[in-house]
Amino acid sequence: MMQFFRKNVRSIMLVVVVLFVISCFAGYGMYNRGGGGGDETAPQGERDYVVAVVDGENIMRSRMDFEVAQMIQATGMAATISDDDLPAIRSNILDQMAVMAEFDKEVTARNITTTAEEIDSTIKEIEGSFPTREIFLQEMERAGMDEARLRSEVETQLRRQKVLEQVIAPASADEQELRTFYDMLKEYAFQKPEAFLVNLAHFRTEESALGAKESVDSGTSWDDVMLGASADVLNYTTYENTIMIPISEMQGEVAFLLDAPMNEVTAPVMLASEDYMIVVKREKQEAGTATYDEVSADIEAMILNQKQQGLQSQFMQELRARAAVEILDPEIFATREPIDVASIDQTIENILAESDDVSTETPAVSNEEVEEAEAAAETTAEEPVAASETESDEVAVDASIETPAVANEEVEETEAAPETAAEEPVAVNETEPVEVVVEDTSTETPAVPNEEVEETEAAPETTVEEPVAASETKPDEVAAETEAAAETDVEPTAVSDDE
Repeated sequence: MMQFFRKNVRSIMLVVVVLFVISCFAGYGMYNRGGGGGDETAPQGERDYVVAVVDGENIMRSRMDFEVAQMIQATGMAATISDDDLPAIRSNILDQMAVMAEFDKEVTARNITTTAEEIDSTIKEIEGSFPTREIFLQEMERAGMDEARLRSEVETQLRRQKVLEQVIAPASADEQELRTFYDMLKEYAFQKPEAFLVNLAHFRTEESALGAKESVDSGTSWDDVMLGASADVLNYTTYENTIMIPISEMQGEVAFLLDAPMNEVTAPVMLASEDYMIVVKREKQEAGTATYDEVSADIEAMILNQKQQGLQSQFMQELRARAAVEILDPEIFATREPIDVASIDQTIENILAESDDVSTETPAVSNEEVEEAEAAAETTAEEPVAASETESDEVAVDASIETPAVANEEVEETEAAPETAAEEPVAVNETEPVEVVVEDTSTETPAVPNEEVEETEAAPETTVEEPVAASETKPDEVAAETEAAAETDVEPTAVSDDE
């Protein structure tokens, strides 16, 4: 399907362009048929009036209303549009008018020209997009457009198209980009379901579909049969451009495909009034991941399209920025601030950065980090002194650093113990990280006689609470309590035999 669009993108674009041209002239005809030339100074609600001026051209209310109706009809959103949406729609249309005015100036500045052959070829493609020439001529007549006017509009659109081709020409995609894209998304975007690759065609009548089947069965090529029956064919796939139908979706009207034989044209199946389909199952596709070679062309098309859209969008924004627009009736247009694209990009980057920070939180203190943690704990230990500056330096010993030297097997206990101790004495700094409360006091803790070990082990819970009242305790008592608390966690086996 992607290959089909790549090969036919120019034709598709031209058809869209000309339909746009036809709709514009339909509007022009309506303005003229409506009486034309309304009083441009008449108040709103009585007669037609000027709502804005774009590049010196008066934009009438009747034209604006018609453009709004056209846009709503083209998008198929008539049922969901309310009066509150109309100001924004009018503003968008006004922007388009302004861009087109500057666009034509750019065409002239770049000396873009077209040839008669290019115009003739384009008109032929447009005519071919209609079922018959008669229908094409009827559509032109309905739009109030003659051949001369069509040629003029096609020339204008071709010149604009050439400007856009110059604008997007710098876009490119190298092999490394393609492979990176594939590697990132192959597990998600390039999974192939179990399916059949098929050719199909839709006809207006059952007789036409049956005749096409018989022609293919008799040996005529699929493409030749479709070209020969173009007047009755609604749409079809060329032989080389099969489409994929997953087996899981072969239900309802297309359930018959499950049992249809390979490489044989099915009997016509009516899908709707004046819609009869024939199908040929060409190849079965097994489920799995598509290879890079299978999808590289599609990846390149996607990347190029994204870059081209970016260049085109930037170009259009530049045209709008330099356009001369004067709004005379601001009440019917939306008031909006310009979108700050750079700000949006920065916001996205900040969100991604925060995500990275969350995913890289500080791990538990390792043996190699003990020295850094000890230094940080010494700084933290000075904070409780602020509670009572008149106390002696011995009061500065905080319960948050009461943990003695940590052996490898005691790391988990060391990390858990400061959490309780730090919550009570350091009331002004309850949100400090856990890792700053680890201190090595192996060289500062005095030797503990064996007969005192049982006493220090009996009162661990009390000693944690006592530093809270450090500011109200005498210096000598605080020093004694602090020293006893530091000795609480000393293992008896750490005491030498001599002591």
